[in-house]
Amino acid sequence: MNSYLLIADAQTPAATETQTVQGQPAATPQEQPQSGSGWLQMLPLLLIFVVFMFIMSRSQKKQQQRRVEALSKIMKGDRVTTNSGIYGTVTEVKEDSFMVEISPKVVVEIAKSGVAAAIAPQDAAKCCDPKNLDTKTLDSTKTEK
Repeated sequence: MNSYLLIADAQTPAATETQTVQGQPAATPQEQPQSGSGWLQMLPLLLIFVVFMFIMSRSQKKQQQRRVEALSKIMKGDRVTTNSGIYGTVTEVKEDSFMVEISPKVVVEIAKSGVAAAIAPQDAAKCCDPKNLDTKTLDSTKTEK
């Protein structure tokens, strides 16, 4: 079938050379500019990117809202941990900071953004009570003289 078309095209010279009304040869399909085809090919990729960014920003807003809500619930007497890993008890709540007692008679002021989380009362007894510390492990690091 393809050889028949080639023979038919070769026999009719007018078929190979089409002319416009002004007498100039018409552009072949390969020469015609494809306007907008590049954007149409990129459109699905751009839509996926926009949806992904929307979902990510929404997730971050929810997480930030939960953090602000959790910080607003911290009151005097709550156990907290800081971003640097220091445990303490809140002794005073200020507008943008907490006064935290990290050791008896040692009170530091910590910005609200520096508090990682409030510790649940049942977890506070396990992690922060000196009675629960493993003294055998601490004593084994000492060297005997």
